Amino acid sequence: MAALLSRGPGRAASWPSDVAAGRARRVWLFDLDNTLHDASHSSFGPTNEAMTQYIVDHLDLPHPEAWALRQHYWLHYGATMLGLVRHHGIKASHFLEATHRLPGLESRLRTSSHDRAALRRLPGRKFILTNAPRAYALRVLDTLRLSGCFDGLISIEDMTMFGHHRPKP
Repeated sequence: MAALLSRGPGRAASWPSDVAAGRARRVWLFDLDNTLHDASHSSFGPTNEAMTQYIVDHLDLPHPEAWALRQHYWLHYGATMLGLVRHHGIKASHFLEATHRLPGLESRLRTSSHDRAALRRLPGRKFILTNAPRAYALRVLDTLRLSGCFDGLISIEDMTMFGHHRPKP
């Protein structure tokens, strides 16, 4: 995938003068899960269970309490990881890697050549914007043979503000 931020010829319009001069290029932002693939079928269940088990293992909570805490942090912060980092000192990278291994994921992913063709026909630059970890997103895109359809990927690891994760852009 191309660099996320390009300043050369053909860059996405980012200045009013580009728009006024008619040089604006359309930019498309696509969510990954439940937009480009059916994550409710392929990954949400196993990911949620892995997150709950991570909380059981690392915070020494019973399963029902771990499940409730995962849900609370997801609803309150938009990502379970944020609550665990802020309130329990969990390392974001460790949590993301441990909870997104998802054995057998590739066999549950589906797309069609029609989807790829439709994406390629869209004019302008196309980016993935996802609360998912980069490694998981790349794995999904590679399996679905969609990597070549996008100019870049913005994942949860990239979503920081003032040095802190902020997965609600």
